[in-house]
Amino acid sequence: MTSSGPSHSTFAPGLLSLPPDLLLAIATKVSSQLDRVKLSMACRAFQAISLSCFTELEVDLEDMMGAAFDRRTAMIQQHSLRSWVMRRRHSIRSLSVAFPGNESLEGNLCLMPLICALAATLAETGLQRLRYTFTCEVPWMDALVPLGPSPLRELTICDCHLPELPQALTTLPCLTSLEIGVCQGFAEHLGGVEGMGELSRLTNLRSLALHHAAFGAAPGSLSALTRLTALDLAHNVFTSFEGVEGWSTLTSLARLDLSSCEESLAQVPDVLQHFTSLRTLLLAGNNIDAPVDAFGDEFGVEQQHPQGVPLALSALRQLEELDLRGNYFVRQMPQAFLGLTSLTRLLVGPSFGGLAAGPYLANLQELYVEDGWHFQPSDIGVLSAAPRLRRLSLRHLRVPTQHATPLPAAVWQLQHLTYLNLSKSQLTSFPEGPYTASLQELCADGCAPRSAALMQTLPAFPLLRHVIWADNSKLPLSAVRHLLAQAPGLKVLGVREDAMTAPARKALSAAHIETSTTWTQSF
Repeated sequence: MTSSGPSHSTFAPGLLSLPPDLLLAIATKVSSQLDRVKLSMACRAFQAISLSCFTELEVDLEDMMGAAFDRRTAMIQQHSLRSWVMRRRHSIRSLSVAFPGNESLEGNLCLMPLICALAATLAETGLQRLRYTFTCEVPWMDALVPLGPSPLRELTICDCHLPELPQALTTLPCLTSLEIGVCQGFAEHLGGVEGMGELSRLTNLRSLALHHAAFGAAPGSLSALTRLTALDLAHNVFTSFEGVEGWSTLTSLARLDLSSCEESLAQVPDVLQHFTSLRTLLLAGNNIDAPVDAFGDEFGVEQQHPQGVPLALSALRQLEELDLRGNYFVRQMPQAFLGLTSLTRLLVGPSFGGLAAGPYLANLQELYVEDGWHFQPSDIGVLSAAPRLRRLSLRHLRVPTQHATPLPAAVWQLQHLTYLNLSKSQLTSFPEGPYTASLQELCADGCAPRSAALMQTLPAFPLLRHVIWADNSKLPLSAVRHLLAQAPGLKVLGVREDAMTAPARKALSAAHIETSTTWTQSF
C-alpha cells in the first residue's frame, strides 16, 4: 500500500488486515534485531493507516491476479478487500479500478463479480466518482455501472470493449460528468457503439466525452443535454453531421473538442454558430477545407468545399482558445476567426502559409506555430499587432532565406514575452530588445548546429530560468561563461553531457546549474 494521506489509498490485498500477532510473527523471522524493530514499526504504521477513513480508493488488480487460479488464496484476498472496503464504505467518495493487460482473460473474469459488488455497495453509501481503466483482455459487463438512484456524479470508462451504452446510466440522476473511451478499433469493427439515443435522458450532464465510439452520423440526441458546458467528441469518425441542427440548444457550451475526426470533418458544422458561450474550440487533426475528392479516385476532379469554416462562426465572440493544427488544407487564418478579439491562445499547423493581420491579434497571449517553413517576413511582422504575447513558438523558422538569419524584429520587440521556442530555426544572433526583460524560458535546440557563436550573442536575460540547447554545436567554456553572466537566474540547461567540453561541464556544476538530458517543450 502507498498512501498520500488519509484521503487516498492504493489497496494491497491482505496487508492492512493483518492482526498484531501475525505482524509480530513476521518481525521475529528477521535476523537482525534492528531490522525487526524497523519491520515491526513499519507494519504497525501500515496498520494504523489502515484504520483511517479514506475518501479516495484506487484498486490495482495486478497483485491479485497471481492467485486467480488458487481458489483458497483468491478467496482470502477477495474477502480481505471486501471487508476492508465495507468498514470504510461510508467515507469513500472516489473509486478507481485498473485492470492489468498482461493477465489472462480468466484472471480478469475471476475478479469481475467482486468489483461489480464493491461499486454497487459504494454507490449506495455516497460514492461520487467512479473510474474504470480497461485493457483489451477485459470484456465489458453492464453490472460494472451501479443501478441508481445514487449520488454518483462522475463516471469514467477508459479503453473498454463497449458494444452499447449501459442501461444503468439512465438511472443515475445525479450524473454530471460522463467519459467513455472505447478501445481503438473495437467500435469501428462493430460500426459504432449502440444506444447513443439514450444520452438524451442524461439531462443533468455538464461534461460529456466520447472517444472512438461513433462511426456513423453525429448523434442528434445531444440536443437534449442543454446543461452541457464541455463536449469532447475527439477521435470519432462521423459519416455526416446531418441532423445536428438540434445542437443549437447547447448554448451553455464553453468547450468543444472535435479533434482527430480526420477526413470525416472537412467542413465545420454551421450549428457551431449558436455556441455563443464557447471559449475553447479544438479542431486539430482534421481535413478542414479538403477538396471533395482529395481522398477518393486520384484521377477524380477535385472540387473545393464552398467554406470549410463557415463565416457564421464569426459569432463566437467569446472564443479564447483555438486549435487548427494538423489541417493540411488550412493555409491561412479562416476569415470567420479574424475578428475574434477575445482570442488569447492560437495553435496552427505546419501547413499554414503565414499569419494574416486582423483584430484577433489584439489580445493574443499564446501563439504556437508547429512549423514555420512557409512563413515570409511579413508573417512575422504582423506580431507587432500582438503586444500582449507571453508565449510564442516559431519552430523551423526559415525567413527571409534558407540560411541563418537574425531574430526577426517583431519578436524581440515584444515586451511581455516569457516563453520563446525557436527550435530548428537557424539564427545568427539574439539581439537586444524589450523581450529580454521578461523572458523566462528559451528553447533554441537545433539553432546553431555548426557554431557555438550564437550562444555568445545572448544579451542580458535577468529572469531567464530554463534554456534548451540540444542538437547544437559543442559548447566551449567561453560560451558557458557568457551564458552564466547574461542569465544570473539560470536553473536548468537542457543539453547532453557530450555536447559540452569538460571545463564547460565543471563551470555549470560549480554554478549549481542542472544539465537535464531529458526535456519537454511544453506549450
